[in-house]
Amino acid sequence: MKTYYLKTYGCTLNQSDSFIIEALMRKEKFKRIESEKNAALIILNTCTVKASTETKILYRIRQVAKLKKPLIVAGCLSVNEEAIRKNCPYCTIVMPHALASLPSAISSALAKKAESFIAPSNKALLPRIHSGAIAKIPIAEGCLSNCSFCQTKLARPHFFSYSSDFICREVSAAVSAGAKEIQLTAQDTGAWGRERKEELPSLLRRLCKLPGNFFIRIGMINPEHAMKMQKGLISTLKNKKMYKFLHIPVQSGNDRILRLMKRNYSVQEFEKSVNSFRKAVPSITIATDIIAGFPTESDSEFSDTVSLIKRLRPDVVNVSRFCPRPGTPAKKMKQLSSQVLKERTRQLSEICRQIAKENNEKLIGKTLSVLITEKQKTLTGRTTAYCQAALPKNSRARIGSSVKAKITAATHSCLLSV
Repeated sequence: MKTYYLKTYGCTLNQSDSFIIEALMRKEKFKRIESEKNAALIILNTCTVKASTETKILYRIRQVAKLKKPLIVAGCLSVNEEAIRKNCPYCTIVMPHALASLPSAISSALAKKAESFIAPSNKALLPRIHSGAIAKIPIAEGCLSNCSFCQTKLARPHFFSYSSDFICREVSAAVSAGAKEIQLTAQDTGAWGRERKEELPSLLRRLCKLPGNFFIRIGMINPEHAMKMQKGLISTLKNKKMYKFLHIPVQSGNDRILRLMKRNYSVQEFEKSVNSFRKAVPSITIATDIIAGFPTESDSEFSDTVSLIKRLRPDVVNVSRFCPRPGTPAKKMKQLSSQVLKERTRQLSEICRQIAKENNEKLIGKTLSVLITEKQKTLTGRTTAYCQAALPKNSRARIGSSVKAKITAATHSCLLSV
């Protein structure tokens, strides 16, 4: 049987695309192996959100080119075709919306024809692999926002929502295959259903009625959508099948910078919304994103972001150093020095880690229900508020089971238990 090696970078939406790739490769009689050296074909499902990730991927592409292995580059980095071909002139490129072309792309890659496949297709018609305790279910593709810093919008330009019937079928299939954690994913889950005048809470209510023992995690929701649907989201989050978790990326604590970013909300609106969610669902975990050093950001404007974080004390903060992405409006703006970018990122990351650690330490001494989903150094899982918890090495729990765990220590990213 022919063999292939698959490496996936980036978000859960990209990871869900890899389930399609796996299913299509299986249909084409290819066997997945974990040895890049021994594979007949290499597939890299890529990400373009951060320059640091792009650098790693381009290095990986160069290494494959040195081996002269047939290569397919899929995922969002495919929008940067010039950079890809500079590192591997003969590779085959497949855009995220063109995965139906994968059988043709395989032939192209094996022949090293240097083709690009860009024709959009209906992903709902493509097969997917369902296995393991965690299932990543896409609910929408593309985005309705126009953030000035985002290149993913260029890689996934076509917005559409999967139907609720399709999503329910996928969730049911995943649960039947053993999934206990359902991760609903999209570039912006809050945009789901907008073209049909539907809203996310109605989908969540329907999913919560499906039979089976599982938890649902909502993927990233842009703040303007979370605010509009706040009442419905609060009601749904109280359902026992929902993780008490929201990922709402604020990006900056200053209104002028938010306008430059083309974010459709104010700092005050964001803060009010987060406080409302916390009041209604006291145990909720709030995750957010911050871009440090956006073009023209002054010292005082950066201080506004620091102040917001100190006031709201989010449980999880993904801090990114700003890096201009090709083809975006932000790339044309006046950039800050690398020294300023580095220092602001360091300062903010340190503050966020300390806050996260202090938040987690409040749970020490409590006994919490933990759904075991993975085996890392030890078994790890998630509490009902989606906090990561690690079990002791001698634990006999099984992946997919729920256990009661007494929290004895905490880091900024994990609860430690006995």
